[in-house]
Formats: sequence, structure tokens, C-alpha cells
Amino acid sequence: WALNQCQLAKFSGLMSGMVTQFWAGVLTVAGLVAGSKCPSTRPPGLNQVVIEVGGKERNFFVFIPDDMGTEPMPAIVSFHGCGSSPMKFEFESSMNVRANTNKWFNIYMEGTDATDEGSRLGWNAGLSQCNTKGEVNDVDFTRSVHTWMLENLCVETSAVFASGFSNGGSMIFNITCELPQYFAGFAFTGSTWPAGQYPDNENCNDGVGLRDMKPVLGVCGSSDGCGSTIEPWFSRYSGLFECRDPATETQLTPTTTCHRHSLCGEGGESAVEYCLISQLGHCWSGGDCCDSQCRGQSFSNPDASTLVIDFFKKIRAAQIHSANQSSATV
Repeated sequence: WALNQCQLAKFSGLMSGMVTQFWAGVLTVAGLVAGSKCPSTRPPGLNQVVIEVGGKERNFFVFIPDDMGTEPMPAIVSFHGCGSSPMKFEFESSMNVRANTNKWFNIYMEGTDATDEGSRLGWNAGLSQCNTKGEVNDVDFTRSVHTWMLENLCVETSAVFASGFSNGGSMIFNITCELPQYFAGFAFTGSTWPAGQYPDNENCNDGVGLRDMKPVLGVCGSSDGCGSTIEPWFSRYSGLFECRDPATETQLTPTTTCHRHSLCGEGGESAVEYCLISQLGHCWSGGDCCDSQCRGQSFSNPDASTLVIDFFKKIRAAQIHSANQSSATV
């Protein structure tokens, strides 16, 4: 794929022409780490980290904003699509730019390709495998990166989120089954949630109970494959998540309508939401890159990265509100 001068300038300016590289060695996959590392052990900017998982070297890229201070801050774990890469995903989403503005950590995971082609990176997401041939365990990879993050970054442990596009969205569905306790909320874009990975399906880690279900945001173009499936997903997931309030409908922009439940889950304070963008195909909304069908998007299309972070911010605000209420009653 070709990149125009504007895209190259954006990427070069953000990364300052340098990626700091680290070899983290072999990580033992264990339970959840209780705390986090403050201050972070890595410098501001983009840090490439290599770890060994299942006998295979795996890469991920950690973006640390400038002037983070000493207080723990939220983090997003981002999964690119099939045939993409962390670099291309940044061109599409500008998630590092949004993370920098909000002083959040962003971690770009890097997929694998088990074919002779070697360049079509993606995820073994269970029911969606891209070119991995199922030869890697990307759940273990995610778990290991989560462990590394809490051991090396000054991250707010209750505010770690995950987001993915296309095959990366399929990875989100997979970890809602396999690792729900590791994340406070999820977002997927350009993906269709398969029946076998709904929380009540036995294939979803023998079923995920209400206590372990988390808030989810779905974003989709009406011309994408998920355009016809995202509303049924919203209805089904909301029922399983025991949403108590009627869904609200918001005309976010001239091209975008969002539907939301806000009183869901065990405590009645979690949300489920989806946003449908008119006439958008298999693209990251607002990302004027990199495939031909994604260029020249309507100016009314929202920035999907902002949608994702705003959704995660609301989860964090609900957590703080709940904690304050609990303190007030003590």
C-alpha cells in the first residue's frame, strides 16, 4: 500500500523518527498482576518490545505520551486487521495521536503470518484465523502483554481496555470469552460477532457469566459486512447483559446513528452501544487511509478512535462514581 506525504509526515512527526527497541525475554504466563509499575520503565514515545510466547518471538509497540506524570493512567490494547500491521493501523486510526492527547497508553499488538507470503499479518482469533493457520496462541500473547504492561507501565489496573478492527475485532470477541477479567471494556470495528462467541455459548470458554461480561462498543459501516449484523448483536448482547433501560438513539453526525443502553450488567452501571455509519465500507471511520475504498470519506464520518476512547472514558467515569458511592456509604 502507498502512503501520501501527509500520512508520512503525520507518522514521522508522532514517532520522532525513532522507535526504541527492547528485548523483554521470556514471560511466564501466570495470573493477574496486582499492581503496576510507577514510574514506567520505558521512555516516552514509541517503544518496540519483543517477548517470547510459546517458543516464538512476538512483537508489540508501546506508545507512552510525554508528561505522563506519576499517577497511573488508562491503557488501550489495539489489534490491527488481517493483512495490516501496527504501522498501517496507526495510519488508519491515529490512535497514538488520540492517546497522546488524553495521556493514555496505547499498545499496538503485532500479528503473525504462517504462510510463505509472510506479510499478511493477523490473529488466531479462534473462529477467524487470517494467515496464522492456528499455529500461534494469541490469547496467551495477549495475556503475556497484559502481564508485561502491569510490570513495566504506570497503568491504572482497573482501566485497561481492548479495541480491534476486522480480524482484530474477531480477536476482541475471542478475549471476551477467554480473558474477560483482564479488561474493563471492549470495542470492535468492522467485524461480525459470531454466535459461537456469545457469552452464553458453551464454546465461549464454557460460557461467561454476567459477573464477567463487560461493556462493549461496536462501530460499523452500513456497506460493510457487519452492517446487517450489528443491530442483532446489540439486541442479543444487551439481553444477555441484562440491560434495564430502553435503548437511546442519537444522531451523532449526519452520517452516523448510535444506539446505547447505559444500565446493564451485574451492578446496573455498564453500557452497550453501537454506531452505524451510512455508506461506509470495510474501513476505520474517519481514517482517510490506506486502501482505495477508504479514502475520500465523508467529512461527517466520526473519528472511530475518538468514539472508542470516549466510550472507555465513560466506563472509567462509572467506575469512579461507583467507588465514590461505596466510600460515602462506609
